[in-house]
Amino acid sequence: MTAQETKLLNAFETTLTGTIGASDTTLTVNSVTDSASNTLTASCYLIINPDSATNREVILVTGVNSGTKTLDVGSVGNRYLTGSAASSGLSHASGSVVRMSPVQQHIEDLNDRVDTIINEAGTELKTTLFLDEDNMASNSATKGVTQQSVKAYVDTQLTAEDLDISADSGSNIAIDLDSETLDLEGGTGIDTATGTNKVTFAIDSTVATLTGSQALTNKTIDVDSNTVSNIEVDNLKSGVLDTDLSSTAGTDTTLASAKAIKTYVDAQVTAQDLDLISDSGTIDIDLDGDSLTVTGGEGIDTSATGTTLTIAGEDATTSNKGVASFSSDNFAVSSGAVTIKSGGVDLAAEVTGTLPVANGGTGATSLTDGGVLLGSGTGAITATGVLANGQLLIGDGTSDPTVATLTEGSNITITEGAGSITIASTDTNTTYSAGDGLDLSGTTFSTDLKSNGGLVIESTELAVDLGASSITGTLDETDGGTGLTSYTTGDVIYASSSNTLAKLAIGSSGQVLKVSSGGIVEWAADTSNSYTAGDGLDLSGGNEFSVDLKSNGGLVIESTELAIDLSASSITGTLDTADGGTGLTSFTAGDIVYFASGTTFTKLGIGSAGQALKVNSGGNAPEWGSVGSATALIDGDSDFTLADGIASGIHYELDNTDMADWNQGGIALKAAGGIFRHNQTQTASYTVASGEGAVLAGPIEIQGTLINAGTMVIL
Repeated sequence: MTAQETKLLNAFETTLTGTIGASDTTLTVNSVTDSASNTLTASCYLIINPDSATNREVILVTGVNSGTKTLDVGSVGNRYLTGSAASSGLSHASGSVVRMSPVQQHIEDLNDRVDTIINEAGTELKTTLFLDEDNMASNSATKGVTQQSVKAYVDTQLTAEDLDISADSGSNIAIDLDSETLDLEGGTGIDTATGTNKVTFAIDSTVATLTGSQALTNKTIDVDSNTVSNIEVDNLKSGVLDTDLSSTAGTDTTLASAKAIKTYVDAQVTAQDLDLISDSGTIDIDLDGDSLTVTGGEGIDTSATGTTLTIAGEDATTSNKGVASFSSDNFAVSSGAVTIKSGGVDLAAEVTGTLPVANGGTGATSLTDGGVLLGSGTGAITATGVLANGQLLIGDGTSDPTVATLTEGSNITITEGAGSITIASTDTNTTYSAGDGLDLSGTTFSTDLKSNGGLVIESTELAVDLGASSITGTLDETDGGTGLTSYTTGDVIYASSSNTLAKLAIGSSGQVLKVSSGGIVEWAADTSNSYTAGDGLDLSGGNEFSVDLKSNGGLVIESTELAIDLSASSITGTLDTADGGTGLTSFTAGDIVYFASGTTFTKLGIGSAGQALKVNSGGNAPEWGSVGSATALIDGDSDFTLADGIASGIHYELDNTDMADWNQGGIALKAAGGIFRHNQTQTASYTVASGEGAVLAGPIEIQGTLINAGTMVIL
């Protein structure tokens, strides 16, 4: 077999969603993932109908489409693998189980892959995986190499290699690694020494180090680039330290001592004072002998602690200026300015008493709920009582308004409601007339609509009826119309210019719709294309195609339409059961068609004369067979005798004891029975013996003698 990797999923199982024929290479399933959400991948082996001994099939899946849930086996050669119930001809119905289980092919694939590496005995590797090339010429990234080739290649490379060295001075040198030795020598202040697989470079005693103690002679130190520490006064050159600053050199060539600086500063401070200017008056404070006193004015306190001077405002009182706070509920302070908030002062919380009108109040302590407020100069505001339905305030120009109602006049009615007054006319004398577009009936106006003019009344509302037959004018293209008023059968509407529609009359038979040289459509002969009829088509006149039908092949033309004629004599193939057929191609007179198994119908030839159709011993198919003699049906101890039909009747006996006769005369029970007759004639004598019973249903004519020694019921 082919050395290939096949995938496994634990407990993967699904079902088919469609039927698979015997030669199909694709199948669709309900799922391509297992219970752990792992997706099936190719290549893998699956078993269809794994629990069926007659329809089990092992397949190799070469492609999986997780989107369409389609499995591809590539070719029929990947079906009917070892372990299948048959080597060909298996079909599977929708719903059939598809399961992944370890099969023989998995082990064979593993063996085939191992066989590419090591022989069956496990004693040596396959030489096809290794190259024996001393020069490594193939430079393969997929092959191994032998020990001998490695040694030969390395020896060759080392013999040809050298070590190229360049230095700060001198020419470059090349050391032959196979025959020469590289000598590493130290220069000025450098020593070299060899150790185990190493060369050590070290400075000698002539080189100064950072941590060593060496005396430097005739050396210059650039202080800008280095740090010099632990410098003391006695380290300074004579003349560098200046101990008297009363007179100094004109250049920066000396350094002042601390004592000289103090003496100079003290002398300068003794001669200095602090000049202070206030809002009124100025003072100067001798810094060497005077003290500055800071005193607070009205509303200001001063205090000093340590080196800190604190100046603070006093709390304001009615007798002392100072710092005051305001309630944030009613006042706002910004940049020293105090303002009343935009919401004003909460009068309910902050004000007592009654605010008079002169101060913006009402002067009243209570008002009537729902009343209208009336002013009285600077006096308290008063309120009217609650107005009744229809009442109004009516003024007289001098005093308080009066509460009154409207009075009806001639042809006027007034209806007073809660919060409303309705004034209506009762005029019946005015004459009205209807103008254009209106009708008047009594006192009711309505629209006067032209019949089929495009306007209609729908549920008392005026509407447009575009289907009306007497609409005048033409709906323009820019309003959703065509601008056209008539058409001929076959006309084609097209835009002849911007926002303009035109109609093109239908062309002649065979013409096609083309674009004219002017850039609009036109009918013209189809002269620019040539056509050829392929399989199943005929071409007539250069551009008229028709289907080319096999004589009696099952396809016919019925009224220019293609149809199927199942009675045609030259139809090939056989209609499968999955497509509604039987899968059979011939029958003999008397054949019976029955369903066998899977998707297969079979036929049963007609049996011999006297045989009956019964179920075979396997219980899975019909068969013709004998069920007794021509005159008796035997079932245990029962006998059933059929004479010559209705005339002579049917005789039934049990254990060879006569039980009953059926004939045109009715039913006659024997031994332990009686007689049942309906509308019949009994020509012979009939006796109902002692201990027997009989039922007679009339009308009945007894031409013989009737003897009743038992029980007889006549209906």
